[in-house]
Amino acid sequence: MKSGKALIRTLVSAILILAGIHGVAWGAGNEIRIARQFGLGYLPTMVMDHEKLIEKHAKALGIPDVEVTWLQLNNAVAMNDAMLSGNLDFASGAVTAPIIVWDKTRGTRDEIKSVCGESVIPFTLFTNKPNIRSIKDFAAGDQIALTGIKVTTYAILLQMQAANAFGKDNYAKIDPLTVSMAHPDAITALFNNQIAADFTWPPYSYLESQRPGIHKVFDSTEVMGGQPMSSTVIWARKAFHDQHPKLYQAFLEAMHESIEFIKANKSKAANIYTSMTNSKQPIQQMLDDPNITFDMAPHGVMKFATFMHDIGTIKNQPTSWKDLYFAEVHGLTGD
Repeated sequence: MKSGKALIRTLVSAILILAGIHGVAWGAGNEIRIARQFGLGYLPTMVMDHEKLIEKHAKALGIPDVEVTWLQLNNAVAMNDAMLSGNLDFASGAVTAPIIVWDKTRGTRDEIKSVCGESVIPFTLFTNKPNIRSIKDFAAGDQIALTGIKVTTYAILLQMQAANAFGKDNYAKIDPLTVSMAHPDAITALFNNQIAADFTWPPYSYLESQRPGIHKVFDSTEVMGGQPMSSTVIWARKAFHDQHPKLYQAFLEAMHESIEFIKANKSKAANIYTSMTNSKQPIQQMLDDPNITFDMAPHGVMKFATFMHDIGTIKNQPTSWKDLYFAEVHGLTGD
């Protein structure tokens, strides 16, 4: 039987074949291959896709025939496997994923670094159990749904909160209660009392906050000591960055324009999200929430990296968030 990681690689390869990008040599032609996941935090890449912003900026830089391929994957493990196999150029996902892959590839020919921030949106833990008011109230059998256990941003936030509550040596105290579920499955399971809690984000968190019998336990802003965090960021392989500087620049300029578009045109941005996802949720209302913002500067990176180094999730401790990010964004106010 295949291991979990091997199975993921097999599934990713199958998806890439179906998407028509399997077997394309690294850096071949004027092509950019980008993957994102599911949720409101990926709106900037969705606007880039819908409005053809990469194509626009590439043309302005003298590359009129760029081919942009968009792919949607369920998790960052799949993205990193696709990137390491040369089938992906940029990935959009949660802030801890590129920290982990940077640590594993640092100084190698396969080195991967982060490109920029994307969204700044709180993650929230909800429960259907009236007696659970803090992390200390979870008991044996109280399953907590996450998109992935141990190393996802949700899992690491849960470990950070456990360390705050029980002491750093007990950071993994809640880990045995966690189960891996995609957001749509987790919200159904929470509403049907099949699990005790769900760690999630918009638009799913809005549905859970409005459901009778469901209440918030804590959110990522509390875990981070009041500091905002980048919920999603962009990362890329260093080889693409070095070999295709104009395409890389076109991506950055497109991301900047996309974020400015969202800020200035929330109604249009909400319509783009709805049209691309068939969502029935009040997306514009969510975009009007001051806690939901989009920013190319990365936030909370060092707090995550330091904690992950302290507990052994990564081996290399960055001295600054800039160690993890390409130089083009070093002038931004990140942390």
